[in-house]
Amino acid sequence: MKNRANFTRPFFWKLLCVLTLPAAGCLAGNYTNFDVAIYIPVGAVRSFERPRTLSNDWRRISSQLKVDKVYIEVQRNRELAGDDLLERVKKFFLDRGVRVAGGMALSDGGSGQFRSFCYTDPKDREFVKNAAQLAARHFDEVIQDDFFFVTTKYDSDIAARGKKSWTQFRLDLMRDAAKNLVVKPARAVNPKVKMVVKFPNWYEHFQGLGYDLDQEPKFSTASTPARKHATRR
Repeated sequence: MKNRANFTRPFFWKLLCVLTLPAAGCLAGNYTNFDVAIYIPVGAVRSFERPRTLSNDWRRISSQLKVDKVYIEVQRNRELAGDDLLERVKKFFLDRGVRVAGGMALSDGGSGQFRSFCYTDPKDREFVKNAAQLAARHFDEVIQDDFFFVTTKYDSDIAARGKKSWTQFRLDLMRDAAKNLVVKPARAVNPKVKMVVKFPNWYEHFQGLGYDLDQEPKFSTASTPARKHATRR
């Protein structure tokens, strides 16, 4: 992990050292006190259309780390991975004894500034719903990576806000998105899917962008704050 110079192309992969507590019935990991999970953003996933890219990347990483689990991202910045590709990548890791889960990043690009989808726009709402269903078709666990927030102030947002404060409006809007655009559509195609919310940090002002630490974890099966991870890119 210290020799980062050896991680050339796999900088696209996010390395997560996930701290775990032993529990009855848990699968034993490769390490005693933690599991190693790698999050693979969709840009890297799509590069695996060239099978040698995946095998070469994996050979380089697995020579230095014993990986317990990978998160295979299906969507980021409106970029989607195809069904056939997701199945091939998933099989690659399962054949090597690595656990798999899906990932989504509901960011909308932004040239260095993170930008959210517009959750009052019917087209954006449909895109998010379809992305959730794509993930659930292939994985029984799907993590929302950091970006489950809203920053837009379009005419449709202003009209929908009414007399609410922006904070309350955005909390209500993201509660609706969690229920009706992510969890329900995902479970419609895979009733056993577990949708995980990964909050980026526990800052007091996060509710101003719709991060709902109170209600969203109750809609999903699990929530994971980022402070439980040591992350390198």
